[in-house]
Amino acid sequence: PVLSRVFQELSCGMVAFHSAKKITDIPFPFPYAQTCDVLLILHWLVVPLVTSQWTTNPLWAAVFCFMQVFILWSLNNIAIEIEHPFGSDPNDIDGAGMQNEMNRHLHLLVDQRAQRTPKLSRHFVIDEAEEQR
Repeated sequence: PVLSRVFQELSCGMVAFHSAKKITDIPFPFPYAQTCDVLLILHWLVVPLVTSQWTTNPLWAAVFCFMQVFILWSLNNIAIEIEHPFGSDPNDIDGAGMQNEMNRHLHLLVDQRAQRTPKLSRHFVIDEAEEQR
């Protein structure tokens, strides 16, 4: 039963690995990314005109323009980071570190101390009620 659980966990790990590999192998559609960038630039140019007509105070117009443009460009940059999850950037997933941790856990399974079978002693306690008597 323990060995079948090990193979099951390895199988789940391989499924997750292949799912992650799909993310890196399938590129994001280039026309869609370019269209998003063009629309963001168009939004950046149009928002000051619309906001200046919507508000009477120039300070509020500047605040609303900045908020809208900043939020949308931030979302775009987050999407770009999510598009490439593996690499050497500070926000990327550390594939080498995860592999080293997996190897360390597999090494623990074959360690001599893990191969030892537990044994029961003659003086064991069934439950706390008997222990108190």
